[in-house]
Amino acid sequence: MTYVIKNLNNRLAEIAPPKVAFPVAIAGGSALPEGFFELFEKKLQEANLRIQVSKIICARDPLHAVARGCLIAAKTQEEVKKVGTVKQQQKSEDTKKISKKRK
Repeated sequence: MTYVIKNLNNRLAEIAPPKVAFPVAIAGGSALPEGFFELFEKKLQEANLRIQVSKIICARDPLHAVARGCLIAAKTQEEVKKVGTVKQQQKSEDTKKISKKRK
């Protein structure tokens, strides 16, 4: 837990805009044991983070939340790839049209 909080502190401090409070969500099998939420909250407060935490929440379904998040990220990445491919095809078609008009 200490390792996770330390790395959270370092990574968010690098990318977080100043004076913005972030919510922290806990999920996964580690979030299931009784008392984990309270212990995590205490450790987070003791860590003197370089970012502000607006709230700490536990996922409604901690065991499946991580997998669901990964699935959403994968689908989003695929959509971004599709959009990029479509835009590239449109650009190629536009270039062909312009070339034909010039002839």
